[in-house]
Amino acid sequence: MKLIIRRKLGTYIIYDENNSVIGEWKQSYFKGAKMEFLDTGGKVLYTVKKFGEKIEIKRKDGYISECQLLYAHDENGNIVQKGLFRPPMAEKSLVDTGDIVLVQNKQRDFTIFLNGIEKGKMTHMMSFRKQLITNSYNISTELCCIIFILGFYMLHDDDIEIV
Repeated sequence: MKLIIRRKLGTYIIYDENNSVIGEWKQSYFKGAKMEFLDTGGKVLYTVKKFGEKIEIKRKDGYISECQLLYAHDENGNIVQKGLFRPPMAEKSLVDTGDIVLVQNKQRDFTIFLNGIEKGKMTHMMSFRKQLITNSYNISTELCCIIFILGFYMLHDDDIEIV
């Protein structure tokens, strides 16, 4: 399966291999910063919020799952920070079920692992047209959309905000 994600004015529109829209991620700033995944009919299927190193994933039926961002550590157990003013880069995200792990490399591309086996990649994350490719039928389209937003939060975790 191959998904193409294009940014368009605060939303990320998700296309499948046939260039058909399957949904969109919309950024919301009311009641805290969050992302909402809407189907093609505009119905909210998932809401994702980031709280520090934890990400909360809530389905429309109320089920809540959590994801934790993991960072590189030195031999003393301290988080490795590349520069004095640069926050540390999240290297992995781990969904609380433990079966899905997303690993970010220095080039800002991602590798998707399912039960410890590589099942896909996310590339071109710094461009307007992002790409998610998976070779597993065990990962649904909706789950791929969740994996994308986890990668999005990992990608921007070490952004520096200047006020």
